[in-house]
Amino acid sequence: MRMYKSTEGTNTVTTYWLEKSNGTNVSPSVKVTAGSGGLNSGRNHYVKGNAGANAANVRLTAENNNVSSSSYSVNGYWDEETGRILPGQYKESYTTEYNK
Repeated sequence: MRMYKSTEGTNTVTTYWLEKSNGTNVSPSVKVTAGSGGLNSGRNHYVKGNAGANAANVRLTAENNNVSSSSYSVNGYWDEETGRILPGQYKESYTTEYNK
């Protein structure tokens, strides 16, 4: 996933994870930093789902990393089937350099 904009501001952080419709988390969480607003800003983040995510309907879930009552809108991309294999040294998640 890539978050290219947050109404909280550039370089702010949102925590994301995958979960099933029953609320069961099926991936580790990852903290994603918002880009500057351009469609190519921000970084790509790849998260490895656990066994519960295999052949299951999942949804991308997010929360403000500050755990406050404030709410913000975010814009970005998510593809649940990237087909990207994480490099061996990354057991749970992988972040690309900017604009890759």
